[in-house]
Amino acid sequence: MYENKNVLDMGSGTGIQSIIAFKSGAKSILAVDINSLACKNSDYNFQSHNMKNATVRESDLFQCVPEKFDSIVAYLPSIDAPAKDMRDRAVYDPEFSTFRNFLKEAKTHLNSEGIIYASWVNIDNSITTFYEMVDEYGYKILSSKLIMHEGEEWWMFDIQ
Repeated sequence: MYENKNVLDMGSGTGIQSIIAFKSGAKSILAVDINSLACKNSDYNFQSHNMKNATVRESDLFQCVPEKFDSIVAYLPSIDAPAKDMRDRAVYDPEFSTFRNFLKEAKTHLNSEGIIYASWVNIDNSITTFYEMVDEYGYKILSSKLIMHEGEEWWMFDIQ
């Protein structure tokens, strides 16, 4: 999945997806988050794992990301609710605007044959909105997997 790939970890949080990419043989990794504390946390974790091929950048989605990637991991907020502070933005995405903007821009940051690995929490049947957004921005779902966690549907998608 990540072997010899240039990987973007969008909404990296702690950097756990970047660490998985590193342990899976990624060529290079860029972890991006809007939250400066999340970036510091990722950087600390990368140093702890001696990840010399990984860097961290504070950015609102692709704002500070001009590069193209083979793989983009996107564990973005997917609950349509107000976000009153930065901590809330890690979970809540009013009107799915963050995810919508991500999909709008992601294609220009994917190499040909590049794949997006995305997650979605299905609250109030919001999965319908996910499918509509994927279709609206011209993506194709290559595969999906449902994971039940504490009574909630968590979906994992490979998108191109």
